[in-house]
Amino acid sequence: MMMKRSIAGVSCLILLAPIAMAQQRPEVRAAEESARQQLRGQVMALTVAPGLTVRSIADRQASAVGVDEIVAGAQQVGGPRWVDSDIVQVKMQVPATAVLKKLTDAPADVRDPRVTPGVLQRLAREWAGRQVQASGQAVPAEKIAAAVAASPSDDWADVPGDRRIDAARRAQASAAQGIVAAGGAIRVGPNETLGQSWDAGAAKAVADWAMTLPATRVLLRDDRQVEIGLFVDKPGYSSQLLGTLPADRREAVAVGKAIAAGVTAMPTVFVGRASVVAAAPSVRPVLAGRASPAWAGRLLTADATAPGGPDRLRTARTAETAAARSLRAVIDALPLDESNTIGQVAKRDPAVDEAVNRALTRARPYQVDYHADGSVTLRLSLDSIEVVDALSR
Repeated sequence: MMMKRSIAGVSCLILLAPIAMAQQRPEVRAAEESARQQLRGQVMALTVAPGLTVRSIADRQASAVGVDEIVAGAQQVGGPRWVDSDIVQVKMQVPATAVLKKLTDAPADVRDPRVTPGVLQRLAREWAGRQVQASGQAVPAEKIAAAVAASPSDDWADVPGDRRIDAARRAQASAAQGIVAAGGAIRVGPNETLGQSWDAGAAKAVADWAMTLPATRVLLRDDRQVEIGLFVDKPGYSSQLLGTLPADRREAVAVGKAIAAGVTAMPTVFVGRASVVAAAPSVRPVLAGRASPAWAGRLLTADATAPGGPDRLRTARTAETAAARSLRAVIDALPLDESNTIGQVAKRDPAVDEAVNRALTRARPYQVDYHADGSVTLRLSLDSIEVVDALSR
């Protein structure tokens, strides 16, 4: 059965089912990873002292807590919970004392001065026997549309099932294209990325594989967007990427190591979003009298690198701003008709310029690379249907 819960303005499908025997299907691994991500947030939210949380300590010095190592040691509680032997929910936990041990064992040069011996003694009493728990879920690719169509969300009551499914499929495809783009960006030579060796058939094969991945996130957002998070089966993805290369190159040890390292550095979950298309999408003020553009439905991507600085988060924001400018240039180059690009029309029409800027706010980072020299490369993606939707209003 399904329940609806609203979290931070988002309608989320919560999936419940009786306990059944676990099998290491991709959905189980996806649900475990989802649970770990949720658990990480729970650990970060632990209050160490008044006005001091684990997150604020980790933000100051990540090695003072080691949250990722703590979460990696999480244990599953009971067995997976199944719906129709396909949709699965997993609960995981870590003892709060594991966090306390990290705080206690932190070297003096990285220990937060606010974590005093008195604080540690109090936590030893308060956290004794306490478990930090979180649940994660996964939905097989073939069940995503049905889950979205059947959601009892009040905010979506007036949206027909076929339009929900259409948005879900576009969101799923957007997430899949993010996975493809990340794979294609892996460097397999000094001046060569993996994607440079792909033909259309190879790229499509990778995209088709990505569309079979289970979702750890299926959300009906209050802004009438469907949000899908696809779990990347990393060993499977490495095999898929190797398969795109000629036989002689697949055997090269250096290439295999480069692909494995690139996949390991990827996010575990790639998120795609898509808006519900209006009931009469063919009537568009800017595109009046014309068919939908050929680029509608494509995933638009751009990236930028910001030089290193003292604050890595600020460097990442700088890279994101630069990537957004590059993505705007990609949008501006799209043809609006036989003689004009979007950018040319936007220069003459402030309404079009505003619409494009509005669509650009829907862009999301799908990969962030922190380099040894302190620089940061950030990659953005945007479903082009967002541009079409913006130009229709």
